[in-house]
Amino acid sequence: MTWHLVAVLIVGLCVGGLFFSLHRLTKGKIFKSLTPVAAGVAMISYMAYYDYDWHDFKAGKLPAGSKIFDIKREASFFKPWGFVVAPVSEFTVFDGRKQLTEQNGEFLIEYMTYTFIKDPLERLQTRYYLLNCNTLERVEIDRENEGRLINISKLDADQRIVQMVCAERG
Repeated sequence: MTWHLVAVLIVGLCVGGLFFSLHRLTKGKIFKSLTPVAAGVAMISYMAYYDYDWHDFKAGKLPAGSKIFDIKREASFFKPWGFVVAPVSEFTVFDGRKQLTEQNGEFLIEYMTYTFIKDPLERLQTRYYLLNCNTLERVEIDRENEGRLINISKLDADQRIVQMVCAERG
């Protein structure tokens, strides 16, 4: 966040300096009032570029075998360009690693998901799950509190995470 604020300021200073230099070189033929306008447009353009490029940048750094299965887009009043096409604000990844256990003829698969969240402070949430591929019941496990169960939910067979986790069974 801090580095992006610095980048926005640098872009504004560079473009503002460029327009001011053009004003001086053309001996006033380019209006001096265009300097702050150009700096402001450049800073807003950089923020819009970063908003739209964030997902591709993060997804490009994922390890091989990782699969994105959930993407959320969000528009904000403070980012008006998002009302045209909302940028990705959150996406969830399955890294491809899972642990298969067979118990009483049912396949239980333990896996992890990583949710990348873009808000003023970028965050990463790691969640641990145990999925019964026969009944499609999923349990969220709290690893920090001695494996306590947090949430039990029923999934549909057509959900992408079920297809990714249960398809190969191991």
